[in-house]
Amino acid sequence: MESGVTSIGLGAFRNCSALASLTIPGSVQSIGDWAFHNCSSLTSMSIPSSVESIGQTAFGGCLGLTSVHIADLAAWCNVSFGDFSSNPLAYAHHLYLGENEIKDLVIPGSVTSVGGYAFASCSGLTSVTIPGSVTSVGGYAFASCSGLTSVTIPGSVTSIGQSAFAGCSGLTSVTIPSSVTSIGDWAFASKSLMTVKSYIEEPVSLTKPFGQDTYSQGKLIVPRGTKELYARCDGWKEFLTIEEMPAPNGVCATPTISFLGDKFKFQCATPGAEFTCSLTSEEHFTGDEVSIGNGEVTYTLTVYATAPGYDPSPAVTYSLTLNRNDVNKDGKVDVADVSAILTKMAGE
Repeated sequence: MESGVTSIGLGAFRNCSALASLTIPGSVQSIGDWAFHNCSSLTSMSIPSSVESIGQTAFGGCLGLTSVHIADLAAWCNVSFGDFSSNPLAYAHHLYLGENEIKDLVIPGSVTSVGGYAFASCSGLTSVTIPGSVTSVGGYAFASCSGLTSVTIPGSVTSIGQSAFAGCSGLTSVTIPSSVTSIGDWAFASKSLMTVKSYIEEPVSLTKPFGQDTYSQGKLIVPRGTKELYARCDGWKEFLTIEEMPAPNGVCATPTISFLGDKFKFQCATPGAEFTCSLTSEEHFTGDEVSIGNGEVTYTLTVYATAPGYDPSPAVTYSLTLNRNDVNKDGKVDVADVSAILTKMAGE
């Protein structure tokens, strides 16, 4: 093909079954619909960074393709593809930057949007890292990337297009940042996806961005205090298992209980811990009177600790048996004695 050509027209090489190789000059900006349709002997394509758009079904039926070579990854992310088979990766499955196959894809920091179909069916990819410059991931951008096992979506992304990661059969988990406000239908539809972690604080209704296997067998992990919001929101409520994220600092340390003098003391290794306690008795209380029974009452104290940034500690118990129930020594056994016991329990 001669230098200076700026476009390859509609069906220009359609059904050229003998065409085995082709060099597209750097002057070409657009490739038309059906341009290389059914060029079944074509095994490799080199797409220059000058190409801005590729029309519908441009490479449909190019069953012999095994590799696509590009010179500029950022330019490739910005190509406007007409449909799935307008991208030669639909058949080649392997993308090369120069002569080096891209397996661990790191999108350049100059890219602000990953275009639709940009890496669709690129089964050679194993991981994708999207930089903080990107705000949107287009529809089908990584669809059917069957070798993909890891994807990093930054907090700059606000929209994820329809079927963007659909059919990524190696992807078992995904994390959605709080910045995301729009997720297209079936964006993450994959039977293998079993863990979805969402940092979105106020979920919006969606039309099933996940597959049925993910909803029924996987789990959704959401920010603390938002479980009920997700459980009422379309596109999220379909998850049979919704869990809240653990506290950032983990679980508060288990408290210890000691009896010093005539008071209980609570201690906890977690800084700033506060204690919550409850008291139960094996005797029955009626009105203001305590049923003394055999003259002994066993009180069970249950205590757990809480602290900012921590989940509550496991509860611990302490039992105390009193033979004399007139704790305040006023000649009666009544609720005043229970109050006195509670004071001792609280360590006051």
